[in-house]
Amino acid sequence: MRANKNIYIINVLLDYVLKNKDGKLYSNYVETIAGHWKRLNIQTAEEAINVIKNEYRKYGKRKV
Repeated sequence: MRANKNIYIINVLLDYVLKNKDGKLYSNYVETIAGHWKRLNIQTAEEAINVIKNEYRKYGKRKV
């Protein structure tokens, strides 16, 4: 079942990157964000979304 959870986290990651980089996937950027989430021990898509929301609040970026 763990593999299924990872798929949802990856979907959130890809959506986040595509929105931030005007629809382009940059592997270095994806790996940087993925590494950050791994260090934060993100286990669910909901946790990933909460991290994104907190980043937007922290840095004043557009809303998710």
